[in-house]
Amino acid sequence: MKTASKPKPQKSGFVFVGFRHDFAEKRVITVRLMGKPVSVFQRKDGTFYSREMSCKHQGADLSMSPVSGGKVTCSRHGWQYDLTTGRCVNRDSPPLREHPVEVEGDAVFVALFPQS
Repeated sequence: MKTASKPKPQKSGFVFVGFRHDFAEKRVITVRLMGKPVSVFQRKDGTFYSREMSCKHQGADLSMSPVSGGKVTCSRHGWQYDLTTGRCVNRDSPPLREHPVEVEGDAVFVALFPQS
């Protein structure tokens, strides 16, 4: 017998990422917005933030690259970004932009478009 799946919560201008408990083990969930990866991170204090995860150099998917000490290093050419600020720490590059994150009850949403 099939059980009905729970419908995903919806919020205008935002995409449902998951529920708070989905972040319990890995603290990050990546979704694709307009074909580009955006990661939503849970801080140790339980709050959330996001970053676009396409390298500014040639668009490599940073969500598949190694993270260490709060920095992600692009697997293609070694560009390194601070995930908290989005700033590129070893090249002259625009930062990774942040998408607003909103939590309603236990549902976590990320905005379709980054902050300007």
